Amino acid sequence: MCRFLFVFSPIVDSHWENKRYEELYVLQQEATDEAQRVKLLKEAETLLMDEMPAASTVWEFRTIVMWPLVRNWGHGPLAYVGQRFDEVWLAK
Repeated sequence: MCRFLFVFSPIVDSHWENKRYEELYVLQQEATDEAQRVKLLKEAETLLMDEMPAASTVWEFRTIVMWPLVRNWGHGPLAYVGQRFDEVWLAK
């Protein structure tokens, strides 16, 4: 999921980047203690609110493959982002 949240994401047009925010996000995902996770999220939220990056809205689109030779094509839970074209191939 992280690849959709940070500056290298295919859907982030703001080009906002904060290494500490990214670090905090990863740390909170790995935290097993709820109090520690809340602390990390509060710090990340404070950074986000202090810097207030501009962000565009995300619009939905779908690419539907109809050709039977296409393999490994699919959508994840966020169907409008993240298709991994490097994992798609032709059967012939």
